[in-house]
Amino acid sequence: MKNWITPRHFMQFSQNLFIGFLLTLFTISLPQDVQGCEIWDIVVEKGDCTSDTTYSLWLNFEYEDVSGDHFDLWANGVFFGYYAYADLPLTIPNFPKSGNNNDWLKVCDNDDPDCCRIKEFPTKECGNFNDCSITEVSVEKGDCTSEDSYTITINFEYQNVNSDYFDLWFNGVYDDQYLYTDLPLTIVDFPKSGNNNDWIKICDHDNEDCCKVKEFESKDCSNYNGCEIWDLIVEAHECDDEHFLVDLDFNYANVGASGFTVQGNGNQYGTFNYNDLYITLGPLEGDCETDYEFVVKDVDNPECQAVFILGEICCGAGDCEIYDLEVDKGECTSDSTYTLIINFQYQNVNGASFDLFANGTFFGYYNYSQLPLTIPNFPKSGGNNDWIKVCDNDNENCCAILEFDTKECGNNNDCSIKELEAIVGDCNEDDLFYVTINFVAMNPGSQGFSILGNGMNYGSFSYDSIPIVLGPFEGNCDKEYEFVVKDNEFENCSKAIEVGKVCCNGDCEIYDLVVEKGDCTSDSTYSLTIDFEYMNVNGASFDLFANGSFFGYYNYSQLPLTIPNFPKSGGNNDWIKVCDNDNEDCCAILEFDTKECGNNEDCNITELEVDLGDCNEDDEFFVYINFNVMNPGPQGFSIMGNGMNYGSFSYDSLPVMVGPLLGDCDTEYEFVVKDNEYEDCSMAIDVGQVCCNMEPCEIYDLEVEVGECTGDSTYALTFNFQVQNPGNDFFEVWTNGDYFGYFPLSDLPMTIDFPAGGFNIDELKVCINDQPNCCKTITFEPPSCLQMPVYTIKASNAKKSSQTSTGNNNTFREQPGVQPQNGLKSSFTVRVFPGEQRLRINATPGAQVQHIHVMDAVGRLIGDLRPASGDLSTRFDVPTLAVSGIVFVQVTFADGRMVRKVFIP
Repeated sequence: MKNWITPRHFMQFSQNLFIGFLLTLFTISLPQDVQGCEIWDIVVEKGDCTSDTTYSLWLNFEYEDVSGDHFDLWANGVFFGYYAYADLPLTIPNFPKSGNNNDWLKVCDNDDPDCCRIKEFPTKECGNFNDCSITEVSVEKGDCTSEDSYTITINFEYQNVNSDYFDLWFNGVYDDQYLYTDLPLTIVDFPKSGNNNDWIKICDHDNEDCCKVKEFESKDCSNYNGCEIWDLIVEAHECDDEHFLVDLDFNYANVGASGFTVQGNGNQYGTFNYNDLYITLGPLEGDCETDYEFVVKDVDNPECQAVFILGEICCGAGDCEIYDLEVDKGECTSDSTYTLIINFQYQNVNGASFDLFANGTFFGYYNYSQLPLTIPNFPKSGGNNDWIKVCDNDNENCCAILEFDTKECGNNNDCSIKELEAIVGDCNEDDLFYVTINFVAMNPGSQGFSILGNGMNYGSFSYDSIPIVLGPFEGNCDKEYEFVVKDNEFENCSKAIEVGKVCCNGDCEIYDLVVEKGDCTSDSTYSLTIDFEYMNVNGASFDLFANGSFFGYYNYSQLPLTIPNFPKSGGNNDWIKVCDNDNEDCCAILEFDTKECGNNEDCNITELEVDLGDCNEDDEFFVYINFNVMNPGPQGFSIMGNGMNYGSFSYDSLPVMVGPLLGDCDTEYEFVVKDNEYEDCSMAIDVGQVCCNMEPCEIYDLEVEVGECTGDSTYALTFNFQVQNPGNDFFEVWTNGDYFGYFPLSDLPMTIDFPAGGFNIDELKVCINDQPNCCKTITFEPPSCLQMPVYTIKASNAKKSSQTSTGNNNTFREQPGVQPQNGLKSSFTVRVFPGEQRLRINATPGAQVQHIHVMDAVGRLIGDLRPASGDLSTRFDVPTLAVSGIVFVQVTFADGRMVRKVFIP
């Protein structure tokens, strides 16, 4: 074919030649040091489609010697806007498509129309634009539930979703589907990944391309002690006039030894022993206004707790009523079950919960706060109609019944293909690869399924043969691979997935770069999660640049990657660049709005502390309040509590003194610190009761009554005592020096199985809980069934004399003797010498003694002696650590007989 030059071509050629000649003359005539305006190195990065005809576009370029501060932008030949050079790099949220295979833009200096540059590039494919989006994912971490799990609460924004459900993955493992209406969603036992970070993936149930990944720092549960409180139930009694009682019960495991507390609505209901469950509290006022809540906390592990919302209780406000009962049927979950959403109105109910009956059978027990209630697997009755009955808990006179058409399940409409995956295998030496197809089928047909794609039918398969391996395929970076799984019986039961291009020996590429902004960590930094796709990279790592500066070196295996302290640029936009390590030709750039830090969302009050001052002569005290705050408002903060507003303060004035307050031993003091500008920026702390000028705690009139033996080493012991100013409602018990238990004062008088100490004297000690200086001790003899044989022994209190060592033989206690075996005499006199650390024992001449123990009242050894010959024909001294108080002596003879128990004051 010949190349002809037409008149039009010749004219264009002549014009270009003439212009080039003029430019050459102009360039030659310029002085050496004069440079003209220049724009070069235009770079564009295509972002997400924002409609069928627009998409996000990232733009940057180099320039010098421009005549002003601004430039003009044309999009596909149409003037688009006027921008400042300082705004570069620039993101165009809605760049218009040309309608052709390529788009182009032109950049010109605003004051110099001759200083321009044009950039042409392939257009963005938005023909299948899907505006479904999941954004603003937040994860709030709660308490550990084991060493390997903890509670999280998930919330996010969504729009244009295709289903009522979303699918959730934990650290790459599919968990379940949930209703969007369940948000915020609490996962009680979120499994830890075992790494520093955990992550979740959220996808619209019917749109696997509408997903979001959220990575976050894992919870440290290494010190988890296993304490658990669950299934907390609070049931209200019937009203008595205008008041009511509640019964409280729960399950527990690995709890502390100090019991649990119950509190709520600013009230402390007391501390209880786990053995006391269930417990009854009240009376409480049924005023139809108070939203009653109850919090149970383990005393030794305060984070081990459970909450129950009882709600309003109305006494004398009318009959209980449940009305406007309605249901909404969802998808089938099997041939015999489907999702059912239940809602109704109610008034004057007895408590916080209701009973649900399904087709005449009790189905479950739920809180009113769970309404509207979703039943994931509601059982079909087997007939044309299903029905439910709702009753106020344990109140069969307050019910409502609704009958409705059953859901048709098990037909073509209910067959569904879910969780379709197409896993691309490694390329072989011939640049070929295989694909593994896996999925879950619900209510499939009996004829198996087919796999199609790219104009090919890859065959028919049995559902039992899943997963299916297909191939080999060419990895030539050219074909966009797609696969469609279709049930052979139900035509509309299918699912498609795109794999895209596969490059077995292609160019390095980083694409689909996305970021997720987290919380501010200072005024100039915030958490940023980065993720992207990549192919044909050179190694295992990539370089990250933040706002033009090298930031770090990371492994691809760390994706999605969370940067805890991403630095702000200082402008309206931030941007990142990701490059394959040491490969500057394989990069991707993303610009995005910066995070606003220092505003209401990031205001945070932590480490709130309240220190109590000493009481003054008017029985008043002050409190000193201090805390940490991040990103507060400029208007300071207020302190409130107990219906009082204690004033507004500047953050510079911390710590703040509040008072004087009355220490009346009655008011349960609580304090709330709240930022004056940001309403949700607050924190509360309970101080409890404060008692000024209270008489010291004292236990008196401690008495015991010894009962019968209850075992080989225990016996019944009943005790009682009086107490003044205990400060709380509990006391603790020690038996022979060992801790026995923790009990309410209301249990007095109390009978216990007392563990005998093995001596003919036992000791009981009682102390008011948390008051180590408020105690009382009593000693007593065990019952005769546990006493040892007693032989003659005398005790006297001797005065020291310089003339003689026999002292004062004023015997004040003598026990009946038992005739010793073999006719041996065994009369002993034990004397205490005041001011000396010794006891003196006089033994009958010729008595053969094997061992002598001197003990305190509960059997703890004070001193002992083993005579070398066994013959104690004269008196001897036993050294002691202390001989003041009650002690006794045990003498063991060579034939095994013992002389026991003598009291020495």
